Amino acid sequence: MRFGWILGLCVFLYAAVTSAQTISTSQIRGTIQDASGGAVAGAEVKLIEADTGAVRNAISGTDGAYTLPDLVVGTYRLEVSKSGFSKYVQTGIVLQVGMNPTIDVSLQVGATTQEVTVEAQTVAVDTQSTGIGEVIAPQQVQDLPLNGRQLTDLLYLSGAVSEGRAFRASYPSSAVPSIAGGAQGSVAYWLDGGTHNDPLSNQNLPLPFPDTVEEFKIETSSLPAQYGTHPSGAVNVITKSGTNHFHGDAFEYLRNDMFDAKNTAFASDISPYFQDNLKRNQFGGTVGGPIMKDKLFFFLGWQDTIQRSTNPASTTLPTAAMLAGNFQPCLGSSQVLGAPYETGAEANQINPASFSPIILALESHLPVA
Repeated sequence: MRFGWILGLCVFLYAAVTSAQTISTSQIRGTIQDASGGAVAGAEVKLIEADTGAVRNAISGTDGAYTLPDLVVGTYRLEVSKSGFSKYVQTGIVLQVGMNPTIDVSLQVGATTQEVTVEAQTVAVDTQSTGIGEVIAPQQVQDLPLNGRQLTDLLYLSGAVSEGRAFRASYPSSAVPSIAGGAQGSVAYWLDGGTHNDPLSNQNLPLPFPDTVEEFKIETSSLPAQYGTHPSGAVNVITKSGTNHFHGDAFEYLRNDMFDAKNTAFASDISPYFQDNLKRNQFGGTVGGPIMKDKLFFFLGWQDTIQRSTNPASTTLPTAAMLAGNFQPCLGSSQVLGAPYETGAEANQINPASFSPIILALESHLPVA
């Protein structure tokens, strides 16, 4: 009985994850025809991912249509074969997050040993999505300078996104973008197909650091039905995965005032008010590769941040007279402390015995003005 419960739970979790991933994955659909435009039924369709060697198969229907759903982002090779026709090969098909391109194939009469190759080497055109979106490519994610390396700063590269009014945030990395004029808190965030909104503030939960992100897409205006949870826009983030080859990197990003120029012409080396005292070290690395070639892969990433800063400020410290209960020098006779602080004998005099012991303990650590 216990084994049955565990098996049932595993099946439920797998189904939930598979269902969630349909938001972030892509699909290819199309029609296979002969040279005269007639439908070719029973054609074998094979899609091969370049980085992992993963293979997806399909058979065209009686109307020549085929569909390959739940595809991860990446570069693919499409092969179509049918007895009596030359083999069709299309390379360089690039799928981005949430894209659903249509790739129609025209087979030529010939031997199956013959091959017709088409090189795409470009992003497939999506004619199925009803929304308007922009994909932030891996080169932009990793190469653009980010102050603090917050992925949400890249949202503002899209023309439909502007800075919204800041309000309560649950995390330091929470963002408040306004997409297509929408209000803050009306943006849906997805990470690898799962919802990634904080239920308290409706902002984003913390996102991975840039080196672990493959790409992400900002979409708005007549969003597809799967994004119906928030009206103004959707941000769909995809993390990296391992491939058939080992890859990795190590990095450190440094911010230190020793590298800075003076902020103003009046700044001096002895004036802390004109210096940037922030010292930040962000360092880490990533590694990914195969566990079983063409079948199972791994990817790991780690980042740490060490930050130090001094903020010059002024404050008022109690004088020795104040610590003795005499507030006349600072209040004078124009301001009089009311009950229960007046002593009756002299204004603005307080018996030190009535001081809070907590405050006295705090004052023992302060310098005497």
